[in-house]
Amino acid sequence: MSTSITLVGAGYMGSAMLSQWLNADLPYTYNVIAPNPKKEILNLEKINQIVLNNKTLSSDILVLAVKPQVFSTIILELSELISPETLVISIMAGIKIDRISSELGCQRIIRAMPNTPCSIGKGTTLLTNSEQAQKSDLETTKTLMTVLGHVETIANEETLDIATAISGCGPAFVFMLAECMAQAGISQGLESHIAYRLAKSTVDGAATLLAKSIESPETLRRNVTSKGGITEAALKVLMAPDACPNLFEQAFAAIIDRNKVLAIS
Repeated sequence: MSTSITLVGAGYMGSAMLSQWLNADLPYTYNVIAPNPKKEILNLEKINQIVLNNKTLSSDILVLAVKPQVFSTIILELSELISPETLVISIMAGIKIDRISSELGCQRIIRAMPNTPCSIGKGTTLLTNSEQAQKSDLETTKTLMTVLGHVETIANEETLDIATAISGCGPAFVFMLAECMAQAGISQGLESHIAYRLAKSTVDGAATLLAKSIESPETLRRNVTSKGGITEAALKVLMAPDACPNLFEQAFAAIIDRNKVLAIS
């Protein structure tokens, strides 16, 4: 008898994970609980059943892929899906293991924080687990998340929140960079379709070089920067004390503060 997974929530992240798991042909059966599932999920094969309203299902693994703000509104329904043997995997940002345990009455809990590139198998997922989680629970979760891309095991939840600022929020920072590069080119007179195409291809190429290179990001940056050249002129603006370095410090502080709010909301 195969292991069953119940996915609660089928928004962008939930549907992305499920699609990758199904494509990998993992040895699981799947249930989906989603009041408003993405249309793509309704056409996926190999799903045991899609439940449009929460109802009791027997499942070995429960994956919580709802927004953290929704968690408190569905606790009663979720508790009906859990037994002492259930492995709970949560991708909810900010919601701590202790709270999940006390609210749902479960012990085997793993927090997994995947990022959006998991939708194409190029994601990064951070993992940390409760003390009661078994070694096999972590291995099972690693198997599921490795299908989505790179996996990092993090020692504790405090470190997880900091790491999430890089991998979880990082894709938005990269997309913003591409957006800003294109807009700056447009403001200087470049046609918009060319500007956006150049920004996308440049970010893609630079990211691939970074991934394949043994050099540090700092060294790669210096390799592009000729003394007295145009890149150096631009970096003097971007790396000024009150520019990018300071803004990223502020951004990370905002992430940590917001995580604290989500933990108690």
